[in-house]
Amino acid sequence: MSHNINMSKNILKKDENIKFKRKMSVKPISDIIHPITNKTFKKKGFLQGEIISKWSQIVGESLSKQTQPKRIRFASQSSSALTTKLIIQVAIGCAPIIQHQQKEILDKINTYFGYLAIGKLQIIQSPIMLENETIKVTKVSLTKKDMKSLDNSIKNIQSSELSEALKNLGKQLIREKRKNVAK
Repeated sequence: MSHNINMSKNILKKDENIKFKRKMSVKPISDIIHPITNKTFKKKGFLQGEIISKWSQIVGESLSKQTQPKRIRFASQSSSALTTKLIIQVAIGCAPIIQHQQKEILDKINTYFGYLAIGKLQIIQSPIMLENETIKVTKVSLTKKDMKSLDNSIKNIQSSELSEALKNLGKQLIREKRKNVAK
């Protein structure tokens, strides 16, 4: 019996050394996501993911609607910031305007970080999808009459692969025609 008491005293002593701290506060989601996203950002050349996550704050609302940062390219390990290039995607038709504002954009980026982080911009034109922008997809159904007409038009084709491809093309053409008529 005394042996059991001694063991329980030892266990209590060991347990007394362990201190459990529980924080009942809520962490901001940015604190949780930052370590996860850093790996992806580093693969794209973004040592600081802030340039992506806070792009609209860095360059302003109007420029952020026309541009998106894509990648940071470093010339070499020992190179200066003057050779560090930020590649930005620019909405089609806006490249001349953005090119004219290039110095202003670089100044805003470097002012935000507090040092000469980026020396050059490279502009790539392509459509930009905004966060709140959605693509409306309308599905047009084919009638039995449409299907019968398609089947009749390809019934004499011997190759099953070719007839299937032509049938799919015909379906798509009918759908496109109906979409245009509906507009």
